[in-house]
Formats: sequence, C-alpha cells, structure tokens
Amino acid sequence: MLLVRPLRVALLVVGLAWVVGIVAWPDAVLGLTFDDSYYYAEIAQRLAAGEGSTFDGLHRTNGYHFLWMWLCAAVFWAGAEGEAAMRGLLVGQVGLALAGVALALASIPAARRTRADQVLAAVTVGAWLGVPMIGRTLVNGMEASVVCLVQGALLGVVATAPASLRAWSVARCVTVSGLLSLAILARTDGALLTPALALWWLGQLRSAPRAYVGILLGPTVTLGLFLAANQAWFDTPMQVSGTLKRVPLSASGVAVLVTCGLAAAGVAWSSRRSWSDEWACTGAWLQRTAFHGAFCFALLGYYTGLQTFARQWYFAPHVLWLTGLVAAFTLDLGAKARADRPDASPGRALAPVGGIVVLPLVAAGVMTVGQLTAADRLAVRRADRAAAAWVESHLAPDTRIGSWDAGLIAFHTTRPVVNLDGVVNDVAWLQAMREGRAGARLREEGVEWYVNHGLYEGGRCTSVVDALAVFDAEAAARLELVEVWPFEQTGRINGQAGGLHQMAACVMRLRTGGDR
Repeated sequence: MLLVRPLRVALLVVGLAWVVGIVAWPDAVLGLTFDDSYYYAEIAQRLAAGEGSTFDGLHRTNGYHFLWMWLCAAVFWAGAEGEAAMRGLLVGQVGLALAGVALALASIPAARRTRADQVLAAVTVGAWLGVPMIGRTLVNGMEASVVCLVQGALLGVVATAPASLRAWSVARCVTVSGLLSLAILARTDGALLTPALALWWLGQLRSAPRAYVGILLGPTVTLGLFLAANQAWFDTPMQVSGTLKRVPLSASGVAVLVTCGLAAAGVAWSSRRSWSDEWACTGAWLQRTAFHGAFCFALLGYYTGLQTFARQWYFAPHVLWLTGLVAAFTLDLGAKARADRPDASPGRALAPVGGIVVLPLVAAGVMTVGQLTAADRLAVRRADRAAAAWVESHLAPDTRIGSWDAGLIAFHTTRPVVNLDGVVNDVAWLQAMREGRAGARLREEGVEWYVNHGLYEGGRCTSVVDALAVFDAEAAARLELVEVWPFEQTGRINGQAGGLHQMAACVMRLRTGGDR
C-alpha cells in the first residue's frame, strides 16, 4: 500500500528542515552527535587508511556495529575529512532515517480515512519528528539511522504481506530473511527480532514449515557467523562495548524485565483482538506490527534492567514504531472527531483535535531546541576540541594519551588516544580492568598523558584524578595539571546532585622522579 501524499509531503518537509539545520547551524556537528559518534569516525578513518579495525592504532577493537561502521568508512575512503565528513554523515542519516519511516508508514491503511484526516495525521507526524530530541534519536552520528532503515523496511514488507505464510512467495520469504540478517548487522540487539517473529508465527509452523524455517534460517546463520568471526578476529564473540556495560541481574532489574514483559504481552494481546471501524487504522497497525512492538519492549527491559545505562540512540526502533502508532491513532482520532460533529466542516471538526495533539508537540519542539543549543551543553564539546588541538600542536606524534571520553578528542588529533573505559579498546583491556591489572598495563604501554573533561574543583581536575586512581592510585598521586579549559555545566554530573557545576577539559601528565 503506497504512502498517502500528505504523509509523503510531511516527511519531505521534515527532512528538508533537518538538512537545512545541519548545514546552516555552525555547531550542528557538536550539538547532534555524541562522543561515541567519534568512536565510529576515528575507527572509520583508520579503516579507510588501511590500518584495520582499531581506534588508537595500537589495539584491535570490535566496539561498534557493522553496517554503520562500513558506511562511515566509505565516506572517509571517498576523501571526506574532519567535521565536514561528520556533517555529511548527519545529512545522509536524515535520508536513511526518513526512508525507514516512510517504508514503515506505507503499511497503514490511510486510504480508509478522508484527505482531511490524512492531513491531520501528516501534520502530527511532522510535528512529532520535528521535535529535536526525537529527531536526534535517529540522526546523531551513531548507527540509529541504519537501524531505522532496515527495521522500517522489515515492517513494511511484513505488515503488507498476507497473514498466512503459506501465501508468501519465495521472493518475500528471502527478502524478510535478508532484512532480519541485516537487522543483526545494523545493531546486534536486532537479533531479538528473529525470536519475536518466531513466536509471532509459531501457530503457522505446521501449516507452512518451509516458509517458517526458511525465513528464520538466514538470520540464525548470520548471527552464528557474526559471533564466530568476532571470536576469530577479536578474541570475543560479542562486541566488547556490550560486554562492558552488562550488569548482574538485581531485584530492580527483575522488576523492570517483568514490567516490560507484561507490556510486550499486552501489545501481542491487542493485536489478537478485533477492532471496530472507528479505530481501524490503529488496530491494523497493532495487528500487523505487534511483533515489533513486543521487540521494542524487550529492548527497553534489556537496556534498563541488564545494562549500566541506556543511551538515546538505543531507542531508534521505539521512535520508528511509535511514529507508526502516532500516525494511525491520529487518522482514527480525526475520523472520530468528524463523526462527532457531522454538521461542521472537516476543518472545524478537526481543529480541536489538532490543537490537542499538535500544539504539545510544537511546544516540546521549541523547548528541546533550547536544550539542544544551550551554551553549557556545547561547552564540554568545545573544551574537548580545544584540548585535542593543544595535544596536536604540543606533544610528539608518538605520545600515547589515555582518555575515558575519548571520541571527540581522538578524532581531532593524530596522536594515539587509548580509550580507558574499554568501549573501543580490546578485550584484553576489559580483562585487565576486571582483574585489577589496568594500571600495570598502562605503565607497560607507556601512557603518561591523560586528557579528559570532568569536575574542576579548587584548581584540580578531580574527576580525572579519581578515575585514574581506580586503576593505579600511585600514578594518580603523580598527576599534574598542564593545561585546562574551564566551563560550567548544569545538570547531574558523575552522580553529583543537579545544579551548576564547575568543569574543565584537562591535559595532565605523570610527574617522573626528576620532576618537582
């Protein structure tokens, strides 16, 4: 089913607005990306230069997701450099993300509603995706846009297919199997889509065993090959970043998992009930995409119950599925509003609904624009960039530097920057941290300089000193401040209470025995 024209126009307008913002806003690269975005960019640069899968030029890493990394590497292979390359990647992400949304929305039976209903839904979807913090979930220099594209295509193909697998063509089965495989390579947690669909179609195993097994075989083999390749090349089957963030199951974690499991079951139940014509679009969306809604709740449980903390870009699938739900619900809401006021013109009947639905989204957009462009929010990125520039101009090319928030700093210097939190280091570093050997390894590798941002109290970069003390208390006692770029930031910082905090990007070195 083709996407109706008003929704196509809304997506085009949103896309153009985002592209104009990325191109025209001088700080777009700093404001939209995360520090982790530069992990991709730095590794991609090294891949393009033929150095292999490494962040610092010293250690192999698999702390990334496959498809987005190779798309990033292609940009650098093509000759793009620096922040211009990052800006180009962000513009490309707008197209990838909105293509995924368009493919997903194509499954909503909007033709059942009038043009007025479709326009209302289009305006609502545009306002929803126009909220900067919603858009930034998909456009951020991370893998989120590729996730959106692949899963949007999967939603479009599955939701518009016959309900019975027996009626599926071989081409459709191969397409879905391939998209499930790509979902794993786009982001490893996409592997959960395969069991979600396996459970969704379980009742059809007897009636269509070849289609059922054939569709699930592709992603199963892909996952097996992916794990084996990681073990062979990086000495660990899973990405080191995911392993690092995993936490033991706790009582609160169990509560989160149970809650999300019940929510997933609720989505599955809602898809099995019959829906009246009044809610035909919402019911159709839930009936056709419930497997993805359940998958989204499973992800929510995993990231909030089994990992240290959830990042914004993890929730690209949720934004995708909710966008479809917003569109379908608004279509039905418009039809209901017209039915309640049959004597009024469509515009008059829908105006109150538009005010209730659209105005809060517009207000949220205005509010989050301020959050996105706040000076103190950008200050940390500017300070890190200034520190990297100092490193590039003052330290010898072979100087090895340690950093915890290493992405932007490494991207802006050619000096090797060793990632100390382990997200894009090798598995041996993770083992060293867990076994209390991190300090010894830093000494063996000659890391004597440290660059990072953190709390700046009484002329001391306390966060940097405290972080190194976890690895090596003796080395932390020998840290001396060489250069500092102070700034202020509002919010909760490193477990501190919310408020205004004095912070700085700091360049520090270890004093040797001859230093005073």
